[in-house]
Amino acid sequence: MYFRADNVRVGKGNNLLSVILKHKFSQITTVVDATAVASGNGIKAIDTPVITNQHATGNSIKLFTGVITYRTAGVTKSLDFTENSTSNPIWRSKPFLMANPGAAASDMATLTFSSLTVGTKVKQIYQVQIL
Repeated sequence: MYFRADNVRVGKGNNLLSVILKHKFSQITTVVDATAVASGNGIKAIDTPVITNQHATGNSIKLFTGVITYRTAGVTKSLDFTENSTSNPIWRSKPFLMANPGAAASDMATLTFSSLTVGTKVKQIYQVQIL
């Protein structure tokens, strides 16, 4: 979150400062809810969950202006779904940092699962685009 104020004067007694914080980066937790896919069955496996074209590292922010300079090329980041029970139909990833220039669809990240297994059902190559 970012905030900047110029020439804030304070005086005796209480001083009120109204602030609007703006998100510059996001911490994301991915939730996969397969409750409606195979009732009574948990998620057995999520194979190779990755975020591609993701700009979470190598960025810089000028504190004077709040302007972010994003790295020129997005990178691939693996999602961590460890510590989820195979009897549970809802899996949560560990949080990860995500930054996105957001200027065009080509700048956006894509979430990809090579395969997702719920009970005996398998879905191959599932993607969520324009994150």
